[in-house]
Amino acid sequence: MADKFEITFVKLEDKHFAAVQWLIKSVFRKSFSVEFLTKKYHDNFGDGKVATVAFEGDQIVGFYGAIIQEFIVGNETIRVAHACDSYTLNSHQGQGIHFRLAQLSYEFMKQQGVKFVYAFHSENTFESTKKLGWKELAPMNRFHTNIQTIPLAKIYKKLGFKDAYQKKVKRALADIEIDRFSYGVNRPHQLMNKSFFEYKNHLFPHYLIRFDNCIFYIKIDSVMQVGFFECPNLNEFTLALHNLSIRARKLGVNEILFQCSQNSEMCALLSEHMNPLPSWRVGYLLFEDVDIAAFEFTFANLDTY
Repeated sequence: MADKFEITFVKLEDKHFAAVQWLIKSVFRKSFSVEFLTKKYHDNFGDGKVATVAFEGDQIVGFYGAIIQEFIVGNETIRVAHACDSYTLNSHQGQGIHFRLAQLSYEFMKQQGVKFVYAFHSENTFESTKKLGWKELAPMNRFHTNIQTIPLAKIYKKLGFKDAYQKKVKRALADIEIDRFSYGVNRPHQLMNKSFFEYKNHLFPHYLIRFDNCIFYIKIDSVMQVGFFECPNLNEFTLALHNLSIRARKLGVNEILFQCSQNSEMCALLSEHMNPLPSWRVGYLLFEDVDIAAFEFTFANLDTY
């Protein structure tokens, strides 16, 4: 379809990724390969993508990125969408392109039975969603554990030796890594199943590790980022956190970073050891009646995790 600006709005297809790559570099000054973008916006459920693009003739001028995720509510699995990228050429700001792209994406989401769309916002991005009817949950909390060690992880990344370092990480965690595909969760957050773990590992190496009865889902990219964890009580968590810090130190990681909802069990356990700091604002738009306040959002929900 076209409007008075002779701009067309269409569903994202694989043939568009080279154009999206150029747009991101033009607007955001960051480079992502076409291969990475293809993996990130892969149609995991076979029903088509929900991201959208805007063109003026053959020139891309806008992009609204969103991916489908599965969340669990009791015994029910529902589809939700995570809105994660939005870019408009500076020359085309103020023409309603973001608004039109978002609305078109929402239509594609509804066609796939998506119950709601959510995002982790900065102050600026949240303001841009107000005119679309978005609402806000309590912000995420972040927790930092600093470790006294030579920051080898940061040095390896700065020197461009990511692959060599990840091989080192894989060897160092082999004795505590567990089978991701046998893991299950029954709390109200994203469904951590085979599809979830395969998708994440297509983007970056991740590890599901265990210390006694505590499980951590981690990635190491300059620092150790904990996507989520499960621990039965504070005593076991205290010991597991100590053991996690020892592993981090041996790998030259000088910081462990956690991000989670304020209403989560993770937040309650972490607050016994560290002071919470404010993190992303969590915005959402409901398409159906869902008790969204009951959900626990985690670092692992983030598209770039």
